[in-house]
Amino acid sequence: QTLKLRKTLRLILEHKQRSERLKMENILPAKLPVGTIAALLFLLFNSVCDIRKRRISLRAAALAGGCGIVFALMERKDLPAGLFLSLMPGAVLLLLGLLSRWAVGGGDGIAMLVFGLYYPAAETAEILLLALLISSLLAIVLLIMKKKGRESFPFLPCLLMGNVLFLVLPK
Repeated sequence: QTLKLRKTLRLILEHKQRSERLKMENILPAKLPVGTIAALLFLLFNSVCDIRKRRISLRAAALAGGCGIVFALMERKDLPAGLFLSLMPGAVLLLLGLLSRWAVGGGDGIAMLVFGLYYPAAETAEILLLALLISSLLAIVLLIMKKKGRESFPFLPCLLMGNVLFLVLPK
């Protein structure tokens, strides 16, 4: 009977491990593309900078941008039109920043430009829309909580969350 109990426990454990693996495979793709990993690392690093200092690291942006150009030339099939469309959200954010006397951060526009090097135009737009939705919800929460003295908040963490949501949500 002890042998039957051991065998049953082993089968339960194997089933549990298998189901855990299946759950993780359903959440994220088995292999994330190199460009996605690079974009996530860039956003993660600069999100921390944006939260702490309200600015991004231009060195990190230059490094990620240089790598993004190499990546785009080697991996993307939609050159040059697709790349141009992918860079448009960043260019629009920079233009909005310029027109609003930088009420919209220039770092956000630079980050979106770098981000556009790694993702196709449709995915870049979808991730930006998710980030705008997240930032809108955050603004509503801050208004409800009546946080005085906080007229702005960092956008790059919202962009990072939008990117993660894009990867996790079913297509």
